[in-house]
Amino acid sequence: MIVTLAGHVELLAHFLEGVVAALADPEQTRHPGQFQKLAKSLAKLRPLIETGIRYRTAVDQIAESEALLEDDDAEVAELARSEIEGLQDEKG
Repeated sequence: MIVTLAGHVELLAHFLEGVVAALADPEQTRHPGQFQKLAKSLAKLRPLIETGIRYRTAVDQIAESEALLEDDDAEVAELARSEIEGLQDEKG
């Protein structure tokens, strides 16, 4: 089975949602050690996941803009080209 970067980002995003939900559970405050462990996981993973989500969004937007490169309207095609350049920089 091949797991892509997008797949990893999706898995981590779901894990992050679970951690956030667990931290919001009032029952967790009765278990300070577990609460602290969850909080540390959140602090470590959030920047990584947010970066992955921005990357995935940029890739999706590039694909949408590439479809506009073939537009009959030269202005639309040029705007798409310009947008792709900016998104490529953002994507890294």
